[in-house]
Amino acid sequence: MARQQPPPWVHTAILLCFLSLTGAIEIPMDPAPYWLDEPKNLILAPGEDGRLVCRANGNPKPTVQWMVNGEPLQSAPPNPNREVAGDTIIFRDTQISSRAVYQCNTSNEHGYLLANAFVSVLDVPPRMLSPRNQLIRVILYNRTRLDCPFFGSPIPTLRWFKNGQGSNLDGGNYHVYENGSLEIKMIRKEDQGIYTCVATNILGKAENQVRLEVKDPTRIYRMPEDQVAKRGTTVQLECRVKHDPSLKLTVSWLKDDEPLYIGNSATMEPITQDKRVSQGHNGDLYFSNVMLQDMQTDYSCNARFHFTHTIQQKNAFTLKVLTNNPYNDSSLRNHPDMYSARGVAERTPSFMYPQGTASSQMVLRGMDLLLECIASGVPTPDIAWYKKGGDLPSDKAKFENFNKALRITNVSEEDSGEYFCLASNKMGSIRHTIS
Repeated sequence: MARQQPPPWVHTAILLCFLSLTGAIEIPMDPAPYWLDEPKNLILAPGEDGRLVCRANGNPKPTVQWMVNGEPLQSAPPNPNREVAGDTIIFRDTQISSRAVYQCNTSNEHGYLLANAFVSVLDVPPRMLSPRNQLIRVILYNRTRLDCPFFGSPIPTLRWFKNGQGSNLDGGNYHVYENGSLEIKMIRKEDQGIYTCVATNILGKAENQVRLEVKDPTRIYRMPEDQVAKRGTTVQLECRVKHDPSLKLTVSWLKDDEPLYIGNSATMEPITQDKRVSQGHNGDLYFSNVMLQDMQTDYSCNARFHFTHTIQQKNAFTLKVLTNNPYNDSSLRNHPDMYSARGVAERTPSFMYPQGTASSQMVLRGMDLLLECIASGVPTPDIAWYKKGGDLPSDKAKFENFNKALRITNVSEEDSGEYFCLASNKMGSIRHTIS
């Protein structure tokens, strides 16, 4: 039978209807499941809570089936610490028995998704991560922190004790941080002692000790004062420091020729030492014969320990050098008779330290023996060292501070005797004997 053609107005109507609905038509789809929350591996400590989430979407909405170690969860042995709530498994007060591989199968009529998640229960007894029996030195009235890094699963609780006493240190002058550090806000003499940190969880405990030593504050009790000296004369700048004798103290001298400003503060340069200008073992600064080039407005001495900040004198001081000669020292540096050209009278050596002709010193076996001789004179004297009745021990003797100091390391009975230093220039020589 021949197909009958519809009237022309029918085509027009169908076309207009289609065009008018083009922007609003949604073509229905049948999507397979896709992930919203895919379950991920879970690591818990004994006693901790956690959850696995298996959430997917699709059309129709997928169903979720849980399995544990390959078998449906419904037929697995019961676990009182585990609860299933639809697409979520909740673990409470997790125990070692909760270790397993969980599978989540989410599916609808168009497909499925399958994911594995490992639930691990990590049980580690407490463990200390810092060296044992540390020694901490701190200056009186400062703030300090004693560290006690630790690890464990479940996360251990940490407590601090002092000198084996039963009371936990926290509050007042003490503060314990989450990482285990104990802060002492202001150190007092009575804070000295042995501190023990104890980390505890259900699997056991671990402890470590820190010995705290409280040292007296360091202060410069004798500071140099402004001085005026004639060129060629002797100058000694004192810098005496009161400090804990068990600590190694370093004293240094600075001067400020041309200040280098960093922010609002000026930096000071170390003093260049030589045969004429040097610092003694006692911290004083000695000028064998002072020159115009030594004239400065900003000398200062500093005391420092290796574990704390530098103690500096409050105010810098001025050294003024008087001269009758109009020429600058530097312009006469290469003059064949430098001192006479400067108008400086030459003189025989004399000892600035130690004074006199003889002294004595004691040292324990195995320690270092340090002997020192600092002399003045014009020209600047040379220093030489000798031992009465024998030679200096060449394998243990070291010369320091431009030969002004003799150090003998690891002394023994064979090093006993009389040593003497000889200070000499062209005007003469003097000797000091040290027993």
